[in-house]
Formats: sequence, C-alpha cells, structure tokens
Amino acid sequence: MTNRTPAVAPPVAVERPAAPAPAAPPVARLRPPVIAAAVLDTIEPPLREAVVCAAHMELLMERLSARGQDAEAPVILIEEYWQTRLPDPDGPDPVSVETFVAIKDTLDASANEMPSHYLRGLQDCVISAARGGALSD
Repeated sequence: MTNRTPAVAPPVAVERPAAPAPAAPPVARLRPPVIAAAVLDTIEPPLREAVVCAAHMELLMERLSARGQDAEAPVILIEEYWQTRLPDPDGPDPVSVETFVAIKDTLDASANEMPSHYLRGLQDCVISAARGGALSD
C-alpha cells in the first residue's frame, strides 16, 4: 500500500461562448440607375443591346479623350462593332439622338454613382462584342 493520493485531473476551464455580436444595421441598398423603360420602349427589342452598348463605348471613348488618352485598337474595334449594329441614322427606323443621349446620360450617372454596376455593363458589352467577332481578323 502506498501513501500516494490518487491523481486528479486539473480542473478544466469551461469557456462560455461570447455573446453574439449585435446585428449590424441593415444596409441601405441603392438601386443602380436603370434606363427608363419609356426610353427603351422607343427602341426595337433586337436593337436594345446594340444601342446601350454603343452608348457605353461612346462614353468610354469620351472619358479616355477627356483624360488625354488614346483608345487602344481593341476598344476601337469594339466601338465599331456596336456602331455597325445600329440602324442607319438616315434610314427608316433610326434611333433618335434624344434616346441615345438619354441612355448615355444614364450610363454616365451610373459610372459616377455606382461604378461597379457601370463596369459590369461595360464588361458585358465588351464580352458580347468579342464573342460576336469584334476582335477577329
């Protein structure tokens, strides 16, 4: 027989979970500027993408010019791609200057207020043009 006391495990500190953090206040979600339906309704559905993308590209070219930068060849090719998809301004169903300007103004506001939304739209136009052969020989 020994005089040893039985080994007792050291007490384990029980960690209580921290109180959950207070819920963050709801984030106000801003809706990106949307091109007014009244403006888009003046354009035949098959032409809407071409008109919006041509406006995107024209705005991009204006912004580059305002910064004193020249557009690179791919940008020019993509702009030309969309311009060639617009109806002839002297033809029977031209896109009115007012409509084009309204779309471009909306895109410009979007570029300033919601740049990620604007860039997503521009990127969609570039990808669509590239897939359509704008950058092919």
